[in-house]
Amino acid sequence: MVAGGEGGAQAEGPSRWLCDVAVAAVIVAFYSPVLGFSLVFDDLSLIAEQGPVPLGGDWLPYRPLRYLSLWFDHIIGGGRVWVYHLDNLFLHAAVSVLVARIARRLGAGAAAAAMAALFFAVHPLTVEVVAYVSGRRDLLATFFGMAALAAWINPRGLSVWATAFFIAAVAAKESALAFAAVLALASASGLGPRPGKAWPVLAPALAAAVTLVVAYGARGPLATVLSYQGLSTAGRMACHYGLSIIWPAGLSADYPALHLATASPASALAAVALAAAAAFSVWLASKRRAAFFALAWLALVALVTVSVVAMHEPGADRHAYPALAALAVFLALLASSPRRLASSSGPFVLAALALLLSSVGWQRLPVWKDQGTLWAATASQSPASARAHLNLASLLSAGGAVAHARAHLRSALATDRAYLPAHLGLAALACSQGQKGRARLRLKRARRLGGSSEHLAAVMRLCSQASAKVQGQ
Repeated sequence: MVAGGEGGAQAEGPSRWLCDVAVAAVIVAFYSPVLGFSLVFDDLSLIAEQGPVPLGGDWLPYRPLRYLSLWFDHIIGGGRVWVYHLDNLFLHAAVSVLVARIARRLGAGAAAAAMAALFFAVHPLTVEVVAYVSGRRDLLATFFGMAALAAWINPRGLSVWATAFFIAAVAAKESALAFAAVLALASASGLGPRPGKAWPVLAPALAAAVTLVVAYGARGPLATVLSYQGLSTAGRMACHYGLSIIWPAGLSADYPALHLATASPASALAAVALAAAAAFSVWLASKRRAAFFALAWLALVALVTVSVVAMHEPGADRHAYPALAALAVFLALLASSPRRLASSSGPFVLAALALLLSSVGWQRLPVWKDQGTLWAATASQSPASARAHLNLASLLSAGGAVAHARAHLRSALATDRAYLPAHLGLAALACSQGQKGRARLRLKRARRLGGSSEHLAAVMRLCSQASAKVQGQ
């Protein structure tokens, strides 16, 4: 078994423990504003006043570890929102420390590992995961997946712990199944148990993880990528996430509907190129060099993300989280190259990148403060987002700003004339103001667009209530 990277594994002395604590402290300070944030978006359906909602699942709550962690927050915090955010913050700091530890274990220098961890921690793509309570699934899956890897490559042979962590990662999010391939790749690269000893441990763990996924009722577009449209979508997503990592200034909560775009040869070719790069990286990893393993790890996670995970919700920032962690480890190893120039300037380059990214991340952080700031910023950044205008109109209407709400609903229709929720929203606003004629016209359009009887009935009830209120006055 190879103990570490080109320079060998580095012992975890007191100075490196202090370095981990310093990295975690910087991260906690950077993200401390989230403790004053509200629940937003899917958080409102995931967490009720009486506690987290047990979604889906045939025999277990959907993603049971996430459900249990939210229950734990609810119990110790009595439902106070800042406790949920605090747990997210600590998990992100823990993942960042694991980035530094794994990088050092693979042979990176202490300074390069610390700067790579900060690069990862403050990258704007991680803001959504930390500030959005629903990002707990990605935090838990990545934390336990990386804990499994750290235990797997530990010279003391902690393979039993590694498999336990791996199963825990899958209990948080089914995409963590990809870590089974990462662990196997580590053994093939000379890191962790030898392949002959690895398979008897990994095979039962993988079987248990798959059984767990079936038990909690995970459903996903597993075969979509096998079509030409699927390849094209995967290629678009690869380009989207790649550009977002390099230039994250244009991030928005309105995720691009990449799966609905017309298939193109260029985007399909991008997916094939990513698959080829992943295969080549795996071959390089067999050369038993830690940097090649880190590159293959990154390629495998990226391939799973764009071909399976992100097809469920294309473009969401949080899907890039595990790949970004792998990239940070690779950059730490790259910055610790034996070549004199790289080893001396690498940590400074990573520090400069982290500082640059932190300014963008700091500007993005307040966007997730509450529903109003989230959708106002989204409508400003993505004026063609019908969903952003609709959500903002709903908030404005609830606050009594009917004129502004109507303007945003019309902006939504300017983007998409057939956007059914906007027609229903305008009908509801007309009802609330006693404008029955306008309401009927909007409802007729909604019916022609395929509006469900439930939605139409809900608006009609609102009209009746508004009419009764006027008569009562």
